[in-house]
Amino acid sequence: MGYAEGIATGHGFLRCLLDLAAMKALYKIRKRDFNNLKAQLEERITDNQSLGLSFNNHNS
Repeated sequence: MGYAEGIATGHGFLRCLLDLAAMKALYKIRKRDFNNLKAQLEERITDNQSLGLSFNNHNS
């Protein structure tokens, strides 16, 4: 049963709302995970840069 038929029956309308709520929740979770990953990557980049600087100091 598609959304159009579901909305027509009324029972499916509720299901449609639940699906939308679930999708919204998933989107928020993904966005939070993305921000966490981004922060971790930025930390690693700064760690690598500081390591790189220390390596350069040892070489010179």
